[in-house]
Amino acid sequence: MSLKKFLNKHLPPSLLYRIWLWKNRFSPEKQNQITQAISDFQYQPTLSLIILSCSPTKEKLERAIGAVIGQIYPKWNLCIVS
Repeated sequence: MSLKKFLNKHLPPSLLYRIWLWKNRFSPEKQNQITQAISDFQYQPTLSLIILSCSPTKEKLERAIGAVIGQIYPKWNLCIVS
């Protein structure tokens, strides 16, 4: 049995997920690689993101908008519908 199969069988899913997160952690170097890859796209569509807002708290709406603003892909528009 391979080590990976052994670990998948014997470690709890929460620990396996934390290991995966650590291996795939986001770094400035990774961000630069992704930004470069995006700039090399021949076609860069604009993504339309729709947030359905049914009386959200100010904090939840700010968090949702912040999550969109924080994305690496630059071509998007955000529609908030109440």
